[in-house]
Amino acid sequence: MFEDAFKLKIRPDGLEKAAARTYVTAVRDVLEKIHRTACGKALLQSIRFHGYVVNIIPYPGADVCGADVDGDYDAATGIVMPTVRYTPGNFAKGGSCSHLPGRGWAESILFHELVHALRDIAQGKRRVYKGVVMTGGLHRYDTFEEFIAVLCEDIYVSERGNPHRLLGDHRGIAPLDPALADSFRFFATGSQTFRFVERFCRENPGFTKMLSRVPARFNPIAAYYKDPRKAQSFSNSPAAHERDADGVWGKLFERERSPTLPTGSPANLPPPRPASTPIRRP
Repeated sequence: MFEDAFKLKIRPDGLEKAAARTYVTAVRDVLEKIHRTACGKALLQSIRFHGYVVNIIPYPGADVCGADVDGDYDAATGIVMPTVRYTPGNFAKGGSCSHLPGRGWAESILFHELVHALRDIAQGKRRVYKGVVMTGGLHRYDTFEEFIAVLCEDIYVSERGNPHRLLGDHRGIAPLDPALADSFRFFATGSQTFRFVERFCRENPGFTKMLSRVPARFNPIAAYYKDPRKAQSFSNSPAAHERDADGVWGKLFERERSPTLPTGSPANLPPPRPASTPIRRP
């Protein structure tokens, strides 16, 4: 099967025969679409390189637009063995998340989760398990891992001609600020942007070098490899420090506002997100 070549295993856990066949076929179709892109080839080849199987199972949560990666630590190898939990039918026509603006969400969301899977395996092999919480201009990306996954997803979306908007954070589907939707200007998102992109390229050199060759209009990884000093200058710019300051106040506002929100509501900045707008991932 197609997925076997890349150490991926589609498991229709909990589904009956007909539904199981439909699920496997749908996931395989999405994987094949991903593989038709340069970003997709780079990602799938990188997963294969590490040699550990990544399982893909139906998403069990109540979030209609949900998808995530469940990491299972294997004590024998010290590796975090990732399982992607994802249901493509949710994003198809008539699906529970078909209302998202634009096209191609089924592919880009699976791409995003597979980036997490790759990172889980790669970090496990290096025995690195400590997460980094984002601050300043990057605080709405939540964690370093989500920053990397959203960045890679945006490069993938850009390569495909922007079937839907580039994302500006991990909280929802807010678009990337047009002032940052440029390969170099993206580094002005915050003063730490260059450092985090540099870390990603250092930790995953094979994957990031392949990404840097992707002919996408938006490709900060390509910008980093092409001219790191220029990229760093944007992270040192007044605009980056202004966004850091805005982020500090924004995070403080979230903490102050959180106790007043109804149970289960996302703690986000005003104006409040309409109830119909989904939170994309836990």
